[in-house]
Amino acid sequence: MKAKITKIKKEACDTKRFELSLEKELEFKPGQFIKLKIPGFEISRAYSMSSAGGIKKEIELTIRIHSDGILTQKIDKLREGDEIEIEGPYGKFFFDDEEGKDVVLITAGICIATIRSIIKHIKENKLKNKITLFYSAKKEEDLVYKKEFEKEDMQLHINLTREKDGRRLNKEDFKNVKKDSLFFIVGPNEFVKDITEILKDLKIKENNIKEERYGIE
Repeated sequence: MKAKITKIKKEACDTKRFELSLEKELEFKPGQFIKLKIPGFEISRAYSMSSAGGIKKEIELTIRIHSDGILTQKIDKLREGDEIEIEGPYGKFFFDDEEGKDVVLITAGICIATIRSIIKHIKENKLKNKITLFYSAKKEEDLVYKKEFEKEDMQLHINLTREKDGRRLNKEDFKNVKKDSLFFIVGPNEFVKDITEILKDLKIKENNIKEERYGIE
């Protein structure tokens, strides 16, 4: 499907948000992803929608530009008005509207894009699910959508691993979460593995834990 870039906004030191107008409506669930391709360039990559799910003719992608990223270096040169191609949606990691449980969202780095889709979907549709977000990043300058999240009615826990006194999320961080919540974990492989082990140690039921593991684009 063809998509036109209608707006580009810098969201962090190396991260951009792209607003896209699609040639036809796309139905997707919050948390799913598309494959993006630049015309004339063979490589495509998967990127999560960072906008609320539903039936949409406009979507948002939030993309970190990697210095060694073959495709993201091309994406960095795109401008408003340019056309790209998308395929999808794909993915079994998503939030279901019919699920009435509270949600605990746990993420690291640019994988916050996936989580933002879930947050925006719950808020825009006025769903009753209470949200707790654990957001891990290396430094303050790496945080994306921090001000947006601070305005939302939810519990926000930010963890910076490389600032002064920085550390990784640990068992102590999750001791007060509601154990019957739905837990969504998305991030690099080791991050997801470590958090999943922590939750299981806290006796969180395995069928209440959803995982998505990402590599470098």
